[in-house]
Amino acid sequence: MKRVISILLCTFILVASILSASAEFIPHPGDTITLRCNHGVGDYIILDGHPRDGTVGLVPVPTVSGINWKVVDLGDGSVGIYCLGNIDGNRWLNGNTGAHSVNLAPNTTGKKYIGTHWKMVALSDGCIGFYCLGTDTAYRWLEGNSRFKLVGLASDTTNDPGTHWHVH
Repeated sequence: MKRVISILLCTFILVASILSASAEFIPHPGDTITLRCNHGVGDYIILDGHPRDGTVGLVPVPTVSGINWKVVDLGDGSVGIYCLGNIDGNRWLNGNTGAHSVNLAPNTTGKKYIGTHWKMVALSDGCIGFYCLGTDTAYRWLEGNSRFKLVGLASDTTNDPGTHWHVH
């Protein structure tokens, strides 16, 4: 009987530690993060915001200020991803679901900037997927393409490793 209880207790502790470990990967509002795409081809993997011109790209090394992002609770069950770069300009990560593109927006309000609202989803490989709540339903997942140094939106996460992000 003691052996059975001991095995059950060990199993419970193991399951609890796995669940808590996977939950640690999802950032919380207020956290400052750096995102690295899991594309696996090329060196350009770190998400970089350019507030001055409102664009987003990928860089190879964490030396520029646009690689730091703050997770912000937008009050509707979604989060905003705010670029902490030291240059003035647009700062909110914005998915344009109709054009499958990503840029930086000046704010998170109104229909024009609904793409600044995101859901973070734990993926099976321990990475995070960023799901855009924009209006078009086909392309919603934040995608980094390290070969071409581009950031856009993909239709799903199953066949595209660039939609899998490591959070640091």
